[in-house]
Formats: sequence, structure tokens, C-alpha cells
Amino acid sequence: MNTFVRRVVNAVRSFPWTKAAAAAGVLVYLLICAKALLGVQDPFGGVHPAVPIAIALFPLCFFLSFRFPLIFPFGLYLALMPFDALFSVSGASSLVRLIGIATAAALLLRMLLMRRAFAPQRSWFFWLAFVGYAALSLIWAPDTVNGPVTFFSILMLFVMMTVLGIYPSSQFEFKVAIGMIVPCAVGAAVFALKNFYSGNISAGDARLALQGLTSGYILDANYLGGSFLLSLAIALVGVFYSRSLTLRVASGLAVLPIMAAILVTGSRSAFGAAVVIFAYFAVRSKYRVQAFAICGVALGLTALYPRVLARLFDSTADTASGRTYIWQTGMHSFGDHWLFGAGVGSYVYNYDHNVLQVFQQQFAGWSRPGHSLFFVGLNDFGIVGFVLVLACWYASFRQLSIIPKSSWLYGLRLGCEAAIVGLFIQGLFIDPFYIKYIWLALSLPLMVVNMYAPRVMRVGQHMPVPSARFRPAQPIRGT
Repeated sequence: MNTFVRRVVNAVRSFPWTKAAAAAGVLVYLLICAKALLGVQDPFGGVHPAVPIAIALFPLCFFLSFRFPLIFPFGLYLALMPFDALFSVSGASSLVRLIGIATAAALLLRMLLMRRAFAPQRSWFFWLAFVGYAALSLIWAPDTVNGPVTFFSILMLFVMMTVLGIYPSSQFEFKVAIGMIVPCAVGAAVFALKNFYSGNISAGDARLALQGLTSGYILDANYLGGSFLLSLAIALVGVFYSRSLTLRVASGLAVLPIMAAILVTGSRSAFGAAVVIFAYFAVRSKYRVQAFAICGVALGLTALYPRVLARLFDSTADTASGRTYIWQTGMHSFGDHWLFGAGVGSYVYNYDHNVLQVFQQQFAGWSRPGHSLFFVGLNDFGIVGFVLVLACWYASFRQLSIIPKSSWLYGLRLGCEAAIVGLFIQGLFIDPFYIKYIWLALSLPLMVVNMYAPRVMRVGQHMPVPSARFRPAQPIRGT
């Protein structure tokens, strides 16, 4: 009897009462909030129901912002990133940009509280040089309006890259943050497919067309299609390198809606980049057969969504939907600034000034962006700046080469490398310098390397001063 009592007492003592009470309190709180929200017919006099839901979740979000900022608000940043252009607030600002600023602030606050940070990895210094060169080009940039706006967007994205690159995340927080990329993309894909089947398509070419919530702006289908490339690569990492069978199956199922969302956008560049991502896994990983099999299933979805293949073989394929006219016109005066470029954000300015001097078989319109990493880079930054841009991309790609096959991060290494290659392919046909999901893909190598070989930089702590070394006393001879 005494033995039984002793076991019961030990079990009661070892039970995590504090954690259980905290979990029960959170559950009761959420149940009360859910019950209250069910009875709200017109919350706050016509305010959207998301407002009371946000108020109900505020304590949890507040805790995560201080303890795990990579989970929240960074998770919300990931979820809304594909639809950045739809959440315009005022001018060049958007809701996603404001969430990004809040994310950077939460990460910095967490580092200050921990008094700990990582030193930047090698590729970060290449991007620092690029941002410095872009700032210098403002001196001679002819467009005094679009130039500073474009540079400000680049600077904000670089700040986000810097904060992510020096944040000392734990392994738990890192895995959760990486794991959220795929579910957020699946949610965005479901939203895109729902709108596609609801008839939100462009009248000209039957592609998905999403309209802004506060304006008449229509989201560029190429932008939306490219936002799924990083999540596609991470999903393939889960399929091939996850230790859990459940995660492997879930990741494999996630590939289908992600690929379907790419197809309904009708983006040829995103589709080609997705094929490159599959091919990269087939070449670099040991799962070649599985990669080709999943790629075959994904390509089989073109039978349901054939618009991409139709656009690949239509009459405008030889001009890339008029892009060749835009490139030829924008680069007409390239010889005048071939070495250092015309300045950041000047492509549209040069296009408008050359559009009446260059023959276009089919008029592409006024104020057309460059739609190309190659031509925008050459026009804005010249040969010197464009070589620097290529060096930045290559440095980000090679940043992960130190991770061996024996490391648990090797799958993420292949995923990040595949995403960078795929986004570079797509970047040849879009303007990548101020796109958030491209900078996120270029920031992930910094985070992955920090998990493998971090270089700790402690803030506010001084190195101990070494004490003077004295030679030991020598005995005097003859004594």
C-alpha cells in the first residue's frame, strides 16, 4: 500500500501542472471567444468579422511576437505575400509591407532582449554592395520620382533580409517557420483556384485575374505564379527528405494545388521555372525516379488547365507577348550609359523617351516596365552593376555549399538552391528587384547556414582583457 501511494505521489509531482493549466486556460479563452463570436450578427456596426477574431487572438499573437517572432508576425507575412499588390493602403504602401515592418521590429526586439545575434554570412555582403551601388546611382538617375521609390523598396527588402540573416532562431522556431511556407502557399493556391472557378478571369486570354480590395488594380498573373515557386521547392524537400511518413504524404499532396495555381495564372515563366525546380531535384538528389514521377503528375495537370501550353505555342510566343518590343525600345539609348547604367528605376523613363524613335510592329503602350532581370539590370546599373547583380545571385546560390549530405539541412540546401535557380529563370521575364518573395528566397540561405554554422555576435558584452603573463621565477644558482 505504501508503494502504491508513493507511486501516485511521484506521478502527481512529476505531472506538468503549470503547462496543463496554461493550455486549459488558453482553450477556455478560445471557446469563450468562439461562443461570443457566434452570437455577433453585425460586429462593431458593420466592421468585417476579422476584427473581433483578431481581437480574440491578440493575446496569443502578442506572446508569439515577443517569444517566437518567426512564427508570428512572420507567418502572417508569408501567408499574405502572394497577394501583396491587392492589399494597397495608400500610395506605394501595402498591408504586407506594414506587416513586414512589424516583423522586422519584432525580430530586432527579440534580439535586443536576448542580447544575442548572428554575424552576417558571406552572401549578405554582396547584397550590401548592390544596395550601396543602387544608392549611388540615384545621383545620376534621370527619373527623380520613380528612382527614389524603387530604391526605397529595394532598401526595405534588404533590411528584411538583414534582420532574417542575423536573427538567432532556435531549431524549433526555424522548423516551424520553414514548415509554414507550404501550408500558407496551399491556402493561397486554394484561394486562387476558388476565384478561377468563380469566373475571375481576364476576358482576353482566360487567365486568373484578381482585383485589388481597395482599388481597381489587377494582380499580375506572372507575379502570382512566381510566388508559388519557393513553396513548391520546399514541398519537394518535405516529400524527399522528411523523416515522417505523414509529412511526406502531406507534402506530396500539397504539390498538386500549388502546381494547379501556377497553371491557372497562365504564366509561362512560372511554369518553366517550376519544371526547372523539378529537374534540379532530379539531377542533384538521389530521388531521381520519384522526382520525375511527381513532375509527370504535375505536368499531367495541364490537361485540366491547358492555358499555359496554349500560350507557349500561340502567335505571340516569338515576341514573348510584346516583351521584345519593350526591351528593344528601353535599351535604345543603352550606348549612352553602358558602363554605370542610367540609374535605379530609370527603365520606364528611358522607354517613354525612346518609344517614338524605335519602330514597334505592335505598339506596346506607354510607361512599360522592363519585364526582365537582364535588360532592367543593364539599363539601370550598366555593365558594372549588372555583373554585381549576377555575383549576388551566385553568392546566394553557393552560400549553402558548405552543408554536406550527412547534415539534416541538406534537403533544405537543395530546396533553396532549386528555388533560386527557378526564380532566376522567371526573373528573366519579370522585374525581380522589388518583389518580396524573391528577396525571401534569397534570404533563406542565410537562415539555413546560420542553423548549420552560426557565427555568434553577442551584443553589449565585452571580451575579457587577457591578463599579463609572467615568466616563472628561476632559482638563483648557488643557493
